[in-house]
Amino acid sequence: MGHMEQVFEVSEPTVAYYMPHHGVLRPDSKSTPLRTVFDASCATSTGESLNSILANGGVIQDELFAILLRFRKNRIGLISDIKKMFRMIFVDESQRDPLRIVWKESIDDSIKTYKMNRIVYGTTCAPYLAQRVLKQLVMDDGHNYPLAASAVSSDMYMDDLLTGAADFYSAKQLKEQLIALFRGGGM
Repeated sequence: MGHMEQVFEVSEPTVAYYMPHHGVLRPDSKSTPLRTVFDASCATSTGESLNSILANGGVIQDELFAILLRFRKNRIGLISDIKKMFRMIFVDESQRDPLRIVWKESIDDSIKTYKMNRIVYGTTCAPYLAQRVLKQLVMDDGHNYPLAASAVSSDMYMDDLLTGAADFYSAKQLKEQLIALFRGGGM
């Protein structure tokens, strides 16, 4: 899936953080029967954690209440969720060393080091980065999809879209533009 890559270099980089992680078994879930949870808040021997040194980026999305009020004004509602949004966003190669994990495939295997290639849910900056990617997508491609650009700019709450239109034809156009915009962004 390309979510992480094995680290082969012998020397430690200048900045590295090894994230504790564990699996959460959910046998009743069809989409994610085993979910990996990363703990970027775990302090190192210096007393610092990855989350304590990351900038959170701030809030760049509307308040949920405002989104809900706008949603209720529409005659026809459209609701969408970007599936596994954080896992779709690549981290720049120069920023991956603080996103390391150790892993053993089985009890008899040796320990291997990996670094994450995608945004990790649980890091302080993940919500900001996800929203910033959506804003960049609108800046880059929104002119081709004006209805979708408007909805993504004002009606997204994290990975959820609550929007709508006045009539069926407009709702269908909006849906088609949203699909095209998100598909063009790899979502």
